[in-house]
Amino acid sequence: MVLHRLLAFEPMAGAPVQANQQDGVAGGQDEEEARLSPIHSLHIKPPISSPPPPILSPEGMDCFGNERSALSEQAKFYDNPLLSDVLLKVGEMRFNAHKLILVRASEVFERMLSSDWTNPRLRVCIAFACSHIIPKLQLKEVFHIWFQYATKCYHENLINSCIQALSEKMDDITFSLEWEPEWMNLDKDQLVEFLSSSDLVIKDEYELWLAVLRWLQTPLHPTRLLNQERLLRDLLPHVRFPMMTADQLCDVEKSKVVEQYRPIVMPYLVTAYKFHALSLSSRVQCKDFTGSRFLLRSYTELRWDRRVTIHNYSQLHRCSEVVVRLNTRSSSFPSQTWDWELKIYPKGYSSTNEDFRCILYSNVILDQPRAVEFMLSITDETKLLRTVTGKKNFSKTRYTADTEIDKKVTLHELMEPDSAMLVNDTLVMQLTLKPAE
Repeated sequence: MVLHRLLAFEPMAGAPVQANQQDGVAGGQDEEEARLSPIHSLHIKPPISSPPPPILSPEGMDCFGNERSALSEQAKFYDNPLLSDVLLKVGEMRFNAHKLILVRASEVFERMLSSDWTNPRLRVCIAFACSHIIPKLQLKEVFHIWFQYATKCYHENLINSCIQALSEKMDDITFSLEWEPEWMNLDKDQLVEFLSSSDLVIKDEYELWLAVLRWLQTPLHPTRLLNQERLLRDLLPHVRFPMMTADQLCDVEKSKVVEQYRPIVMPYLVTAYKFHALSLSSRVQCKDFTGSRFLLRSYTELRWDRRVTIHNYSQLHRCSEVVVRLNTRSSSFPSQTWDWELKIYPKGYSSTNEDFRCILYSNVILDQPRAVEFMLSITDETKLLRTVTGKKNFSKTRYTADTEIDKKVTLHELMEPDSAMLVNDTLVMQLTLKPAE
């Protein structure tokens, strides 16, 4: 009886009748054929039941069923080590989390926490991309494909490789018309990745600051102006004001953005002024002068300091000599150069002397003696690790100075596995010179 009633079903007036052509009901058949076609050729949708009316909470949140109680139950697991299977590191902070919650909330976390992401073969592929693919690509391709992917998934090694590839053209990226769309459309986190890098090859820190202001005030993104104070608080810690000259710091202080947000910016400028006022030996005694803001970038402007890198440290031979030639200022005015050589013995000075030594040579024949203060530091990506200072009276006959870095760093510290003195098998140093009073 029920089957008979179904076969005799007549659609309501105006209701569409959908026929399956594979069952022999073609679009050109007349209405009688369609009416007598088997019932399985009709797609009858069951009536849609109305959802229960929402319950409006005092906070204004629409809750259906018992979702509020479910949320309350989940909330007790926030940053709770109980049953936690993931530890999130955000800067210096740590958060206990749970994979299931993260995967439900984010597709990115789902990919990152999947077996495919943690597969050793994927790590090998990423390492191969960092060392063999990215260095050979066009920079536009690195920026638009690899850098975008790396920052969205926050793959740190891939981000660093992209930044390193792009860093050689940083002047073009920040100020050329060709790269203007890319620079202006960076999101805040991507901009921070650039500002956090010491590998940037750029004229000076003041030029980078001007590029940050252009990014902040571009009319292409009016919301940045509306959130300028918050963005400044996020970006200022990554601008290395102490690496600017005193004149450049004065120009920054007189700018409109500093006048508008003086309480936010001035603490950074005051620290930079103090940095310039102190002698090199006094800077070493100040614990505030060890963070990332006091790390040199690869500046191209003639300066009193220089960043030095020795790559592939593990492949260097015993007692090998690395000679770094560099130019610094010779005087504040006029702007003249002083040629130097820094001879580095990264794996021992000789077969009988296994000290890590750095010797400074002056390549300028001086008419009269000149007293110079020097500071040599070993750094990582975020801070100064070890520093030595000294003072030398250079003349025609006295043109070398042993920095005595071996008193601060031993060869054993440098050569031990996963040495804290190296950055990805690279020895990073910075040399600062200053006329002694």
